[in-house]
Amino acid sequence: MAAKTPDSITRESCGDLIKFTAVFTTNDIDDNDTWASGIRSAIDWDVHTSIDGPQDCTIDDYDNETGIFTFASASSQTARVCVWAKGSY
Repeated sequence: MAAKTPDSITRESCGDLIKFTAVFTTNDIDDNDTWASGIRSAIDWDVHTSIDGPQDCTIDDYDNETGIFTFASASSQTARVCVWAKGSY
């Protein structure tokens, strides 16, 4: 379990929603790794893996008080994480 930081984050406004896209290319995601996103009003999220091999990488838990996401991963993965949130940032 390790805290991971994305290589880049983009933010797009979509009416009342904000879409955050975090790209993890050099920080492989392993099982029980966390991302302290700071996003406290997430309503939906998805993980898109970007390597060959096992494609099992999901978000196991989200804490809306801290904005921390916890990953479930079969092996080291690079991925793009899309998070939809309410509110303004």
